[in-house]
Amino acid sequence: MPKWQATFHLLKPSAVHNGKQKCMQGSCPDIKNSLAIDYRNGHIQIGSCCASGRIKVDESPIDAYLKNPKLIEIKNDNTNNIIRDNYCSFCVRSESINQKSRRLGLIDSVKNGFFKESESLTRMDIDLGNLCNLKCAICEPRFSTSWIPDYLAMNKNVPDKFYFKKSNSLSINDPEQLSELEYVKIQGGEPLMDNQHLHLLETFNDLGILPNLVIDYNTNGTQQVNDRVLELWGKAKLVQLFFSIDDIEERFEYQRFGADWQTLLKNLEWFKHNLEPNHMFRITTAISYLNIYNLKNLIDWKKNNFDTSRFGDDIWMSYHPVTGNLSIDCLTSIQKQKLENYLPDELTSYARLPKLDNNYTHSRAFDFLDKLDKIRNTNWRKTFPELVDIFEQPI
Repeated sequence: MPKWQATFHLLKPSAVHNGKQKCMQGSCPDIKNSLAIDYRNGHIQIGSCCASGRIKVDESPIDAYLKNPKLIEIKNDNTNNIIRDNYCSFCVRSESINQKSRRLGLIDSVKNGFFKESESLTRMDIDLGNLCNLKCAICEPRFSTSWIPDYLAMNKNVPDKFYFKKSNSLSINDPEQLSELEYVKIQGGEPLMDNQHLHLLETFNDLGILPNLVIDYNTNGTQQVNDRVLELWGKAKLVQLFFSIDDIEERFEYQRFGADWQTLLKNLEWFKHNLEPNHMFRITTAISYLNIYNLKNLIDWKKNNFDTSRFGDDIWMSYHPVTGNLSIDCLTSIQKQKLENYLPDELTSYARLPKLDNNYTHSRAFDFLDKLDKIRNTNWRKTFPELVDIFEQPI
C-alpha cells in the first residue's frame, strides 16, 4: 500500500468517508495557519507541516500558501473539523494508539496561549534538503546525500533529484506576509551543514521579527555552529535543538552510521555550555527494529547524563516509529505482546501499533541489514545480539 493511501481511525471520529474523517477533537492549527516549505533538491513543495502531504508549486511558497487551490480546499475541510487520512497520516496513526500527536499538542498550545489564534501565517516548517554527513540505517538518499554510494552498492537506482542541489533562498514579496510569524522549524538532511539556515536567520533579523520567533532545529548533533549563528540565536524568543538519538554507544554508531558516540557527547556538552538562556534541548528518538528492545537503556542514559540544561530546564524526549525495512511492523502479534515487557510504561502503546504493510517481515529486515554489513564492514548480529535470540528462533 503506498504511503499516503494508508487509512487509520482517530480516537473519536464521528464520520469516516472518502479518506476523510470528522474529528471531535477539533481542527488542526497547522492546516489553519502553518506552511511547510520543502526545498528538496532544487524543487519546491508545500504542505501544512513537516509531516503532512506535499503539493508541488512553481511560485513563491508564501504566495502559494495564500492562493494554492489544493491547499485552500484542505483548509476549508479543516474549518469543518475534517482531517484527510492520506494528507495527515502521521498524526492519525499516533492518535490511533492514544499517543499525543503534533496536531493535539498544537491544539493544547493554542488553548494555553503559547501560540495565538490567527488567520495569518504564524508558523513555518522549512526543509532545507537532503545534504547530510550521516547514513543512518533507517534513512535513504531522499533524506541523506551520504546514503547515495551505499544505495548504488545495493544495486538500487538513485534518481537525479536525490543528488543535492543548492536551493533558491526564501523569497518574500511582501514583508507583511511574515509579520505575524511566531514559529519556525528547520530540518534537512542535516540543517546545520547548510548555510541556508543562516540566510533564514539573517532574513528574520532584517525583518525585525527574530525576537518574536520560536525556532526549532532537528539535528544529528554532529555539527557545532559559528559565532554569528550563536549571536542570531541569542536574539530569538526561543531556540530549541532536537537531537536525533536512537540508542547509545556502539548501537548508536551502527544506527547513525558515520557518527561517533564520544564526539556526540562532546558536542552535547558544547551546546549546553555555549548557548544563551533562551535555548532548550530535546531528544527525538526514531523507534525501529534495531532499538525497540533497548529503549530503557537509552532513557536511563538520558536521565543520568543529559536530563537538564545548565539552567535547570528539563530535556524532554519524544518518539516516532519509522517505516521501511526496519519498521516494527516486522513484529508478529505474539512478539508485540512480549515486547511490552521490555518497554517503559509510557511506551507500551507502540507494541500495539496497527500494521501498515504485510511485506514488512523479519527476513526482509535481515536481508537489508546483511547487505548493509557487507558494504559497511559492520555486523548487526554482534551489535544487536538480542535480535538474534528473539527473532531467529521459531515462535
